[in-house]
Amino acid sequence: MARPLEIFTEWQRRQSAGDVQHLGVVVDLNEFRDICVGLSDWTTGYQQAFENLTGNILTPFGDWEASRDRNEHLTEVSNMADNLSPANENVYHNVVIGATPNPVMHNPDAIDEAFAEQANQVLSAAVELVRELIGAHQSAIAIVVQKDWGSVRKFFSLSPNYGAWADYRAPAKGFGIHAWMLDHNAPIRLTQAELEAHPAWKGFGSESGQHPPMRGWLAAPLIDRQGMNWGLIQLSDKYDGEFTAEDERMFVQFAQLISIHLETLWELRNARKASTGKEA
Repeated sequence: MARPLEIFTEWQRRQSAGDVQHLGVVVDLNEFRDICVGLSDWTTGYQQAFENLTGNILTPFGDWEASRDRNEHLTEVSNMADNLSPANENVYHNVVIGATPNPVMHNPDAIDEAFAEQANQVLSAAVELVRELIGAHQSAIAIVVQKDWGSVRKFFSLSPNYGAWADYRAPAKGFGIHAWMLDHNAPIRLTQAELEAHPAWKGFGSESGQHPPMRGWLAAPLIDRQGMNWGLIQLSDKYDGEFTAEDERMFVQFAQLISIHLETLWELRNARKASTGKEA
């Protein structure tokens, strides 16, 4: 079976070409959770389900030759593995944290710790993939549960152009444009001039002169099926030119896929809580 990133990329290619007739050949969205995430296994075997998630979502750049043999339509995507630019190297040193108290996880236990570990894997993979998919020097994902910036979970990917910020550390404060984004709750695409002219733009506040500079901004909320905003994903400094409408379309659909993956893990966490008689 082709991996989700391959399916996603081929789906985007066919949409761009107007090949609507054959989109169903690429992926049936109603079955995406079963095919790519292995949702049907979550109720029958946790270990097998997590292996499916790891194999299909977290290691999308692995086994390209086998994927090429399985699906002749994905050869150009398969060749990505042989042509990765040095610009796609992540120089940022992410600090991974375990389960911490937040508005929906008051007293984290072993089940919550397992959820946090799995979510971290999804987020760390996603922040790399989205920068590769669109082609930008900066990407970031922030999980901000019910706008609680005190428990924010962040992952960054920076190209070698930003090596000077490989160890940049500053706690998120929910300041300026990022706080506005959670209220806006919709995708946004801005040039640098538009970003700096935005009423919510405050520069980098007390971090001005220390925070990595930005060049344009593409951001989207991470929203579950109930419409709850769990955070945001963002890009800055496109490799060539400004972010386009096509970039935004692909980026938003990628954000939707990440939301599906995280929501699946959360559903599993709740199911495990229920099976042990604990409150979710």
